[in-house]
Amino acid sequence: MIFNKTEIKKLAKKYDAFIAVAPMMGKVATKFGRVFGPMSKMPSPQAGIIPKEDENLVKAMIEKMNKSIRIKNKEMAIKFSVGKENLSDDELKENIDSAIKELERKLPRGRDNIKNILIKFTMTKPIVIVERR
Repeated sequence: MIFNKTEIKKLAKKYDAFIAVAPMMGKVATKFGRVFGPMSKMPSPQAGIIPKEDENLVKAMIEKMNKSIRIKNKEMAIKFSVGKENLSDDELKENIDSAIKELERKLPRGRDNIKNILIKFTMTKPIVIVERR
């Protein structure tokens, strides 16, 4: 199947992440890298590698990716997605609580590393939910 750049962009917007088996990584990078890379959607060895095409390995990787978040820290702020519009308020709250607890667990000084926690929906101003001075 041959994709042009417009089709690749549509594909990248349609999905949250992509996976590839190890032997295909080079081809995927060559064809999709210019679009997927800047959008942080390239299949990543850090997420785990699927050594060969196997339905069980693919299902396990999808399950792992559904339970994980990616954090990029280019500034003194950590920003990440905690849900989608179709989640209920309770599901969204549970995701936010889980994300905060996991972040506190991973940071070197835990809660002391966190100054503020803000929530922002698409096209809205951020709302402060925790503020420490």
